[in-house]
Amino acid sequence: EMSGINSYESKTKKGEKFDQLLYKIAKKHNLILFSNVQSKFSSTIKSVGSLVNLNKISDFKNLIKVEKSNFHYNNSFLKNELFNTFQSVAVFQSTHINFCNNSSVKKCQSFNPFKKKKYILGFKDNSLTHFVNAWKYNGSIISLFAWRMLRQIELIDVTLSPQGEKASFVSTLSSVTEDIKSKKYDLVFGHFLVPHKPYGYNEKCNYEGKRSLGNYNKSLNINTHTDLHNTDRTCAIIYIDNFLNNLKNKNIEFNSIYFLSDHGSRNLIDNPGSSLNNIFFIKEQNAKYLEINKSIILQEEFKKRLFKNN
Repeated sequence: EMSGINSYESKTKKGEKFDQLLYKIAKKHNLILFSNVQSKFSSTIKSVGSLVNLNKISDFKNLIKVEKSNFHYNNSFLKNELFNTFQSVAVFQSTHINFCNNSSVKKCQSFNPFKKKKYILGFKDNSLTHFVNAWKYNGSIISLFAWRMLRQIELIDVTLSPQGEKASFVSTLSSVTEDIKSKKYDLVFGHFLVPHKPYGYNEKCNYEGKRSLGNYNKSLNINTHTDLHNTDRTCAIIYIDNFLNNLKNKNIEFNSIYFLSDHGSRNLIDNPGSSLNNIFFIKEQNAKYLEINKSIILQEEFKKRLFKNN
């Protein structure tokens, strides 16, 4: 869930600054940057399903199996043509979609809200936060009330997904770096709910839990949603810039890295500039900076580029 260049969200001063920053990072890292790209779908299941099945899936009713995970019911892809083209795959995933039921997957790291992890500055990584979040997962009315009240008065933050994923995103990127460095896998695949509502990053790209409140109850107007999404996506890009810096500084070799979002912010679901406009750029080891500004469809271009590089 991340709008791209020239999206609806980019038509504000903060959005313009995001576009400028992404262009700057793209030139710095010699990225192939797509500045006029849209997803086929505003639905995560349909968009990601089409991506991992290389644009082949038309019947989405038979694409997903709902299964019980450790924490709740999630969706597991029955088909994954992308993974079938590799022999050894490492997966980093949220708890929303399970990509790991594929014979090519040799490592599966699902987001675990109860596992000790390193959070960014600002996150309330304390005993009360962890106790109340675990209690809330028990599902009682009292625990839900306590969880919500303590968040409101800013005594705790949320370790659950997607808030916990956002707060630990930098640490997760470090783990991805180590797997790329290890050379154990033909493909290192990550599906992260970053940036994704509820919001969480402030202007300094530290975590600010109160920003996650009221995101879905219509208490925020479209201008506020746009402003908060612009902040979140700016911080996500800054973290990816640091990730690329780290690869370069450690002389870690790789063939190519694809960065993309499955759809836009969806703050205006009926506006393609908000719901379908998305991020897509590629880092190839020896490529020069290139902007591709022709209109493209994400799923089609992804498939074309993938087989061009393999």
